[in-house]
Amino acid sequence: MEVTIKENKIKVKVAKTEEEITKGLQGVVNLEENEGMLFVFDTEDMRSFWMDKTKIGLDIVYINEYNKINKIVSREPNGKQKSIYPAKYVLEVNYGYCKRKGIRVGDSVKFSEPLQALKFSMGGVMTLYDEEGNAQMRMYGGERIFSRVSTKQILKLYKQGNIQELGEYVIKEVNAQNKRKPEYVEE
Repeated sequence: MEVTIKENKIKVKVAKTEEEITKGLQGVVNLEENEGMLFVFDTEDMRSFWMDKTKIGLDIVYINEYNKINKIVSREPNGKQKSIYPAKYVLEVNYGYCKRKGIRVGDSVKFSEPLQALKFSMGGVMTLYDEEGNAQMRMYGGERIFSRVSTKQILKLYKQGNIQELGEYVIKEVNAQNKRKPEYVEE
């Protein structure tokens, strides 16, 4: 996968699972100039990163839900100091990369692939995203109800990480519901 900031294309490994996010680039001894790691989270929130057991210096780039850089922090290897800033995505690249390439806070970030077509959050909110990672529709608990069969399929696809198929399935179900006549239950 590639991340593009200005004209700079960065080949990234994507960390999505808790284990991948926790390990990050620990133990890596060499990172090519246009390589990095992208950390993907369900929602924008305060994200804490530090350099413990990291053998190379890194620029830590905090990216908000609108795909804009909101903070860049440069850290030396094996540092114990934490940096905590709001982000939905965090990009790690070689130390000084952002300065060398003229990357600044406020720059837009583009992803070569959709990172989430659908995300569930604890509050009963489901968000549909477009190919560029922009929120297109939010559905709140009770606003739409999928059948038990559909819900099981949605959760199965989500757990498998098959985001493309999951997004297509949900859109198909939403469109089918929109064509149905309302059903009312009398108490």
